[in-house]
Amino acid sequence: MIDARILDAPPTDPTEIWARFAFSVFLRLLSVVFLVLTLMVWASAVGYLDNSLTRFDTMPTQTRIYVAVLAVLNPVACVGLWATLSWGRTVWLIASAFQLGFVLTDPSVTQYPDALVAFHLSCLTIYVAMRLLLHRVANKE
Repeated sequence: MIDARILDAPPTDPTEIWARFAFSVFLRLLSVVFLVLTLMVWASAVGYLDNSLTRFDTMPTQTRIYVAVLAVLNPVACVGLWATLSWGRTVWLIASAFQLGFVLTDPSVTQYPDALVAFHLSCLTIYVAMRLLLHRVANKE
């Protein structure tokens, strides 16, 4: 388990400073991507996108659930990731798991299911690698 002291103690080592900076930049870039995903979900809910099932009142029930949940989770994750808070990462993981679960069971809920799966899995991989790097740098003796 990763120690909670990783992001609490003031950094002294230049390597640790750069690792924390890179982690913060990663979280903020991810926040910007989630802002774009939020705008896309909202645009599909109001019928702005060019698809026959885009308006919320004409969507199948499963797609309505998908859109409604992501319309709430994505902006919350966006704010939490931008502020680099732990609850933001938790909401991000929940939103990603929810979106992956829906896309893997019914790829028709989104226009680009393969790209979405690749994006979420690569972001999760980068997140785990960066957390391990932070742990290693913080605990080197």
